[in-house]
Amino acid sequence: MSTRKVAELATSLAQDVSKRYPPAIANNPVQMVSQQRLSEILEEVFAHATDFSRENKLGWYKRARLGRRFRWELKEMGYDDKFVGAATNGLILCVSRNPSIKT
Repeated sequence: MSTRKVAELATSLAQDVSKRYPPAIANNPVQMVSQQRLSEILEEVFAHATDFSRENKLGWYKRARLGRRFRWELKEMGYDDKFVGAATNGLILCVSRNPSIKT
């Protein structure tokens, strides 16, 4: 599996996040979304990454590339650093779980 596919996945995940939780809402304290809803959005988005990880067995290098590209995409979209860091950490945790265990 090429690193291009990893980059495409990161871009796709970031776009999915932006559709469900646009930067205009994320960065506006007046339009706060509950932590529960935000967690649900991220879990739904990261489910795709988890499936990809199970099918492609991402090693540490490709997980790191995925995280860096995802972080970069979110920053480019205009999310604040706090959200970008939390979302990226969540993604890395999801794809780092034991891929052989199906839940």
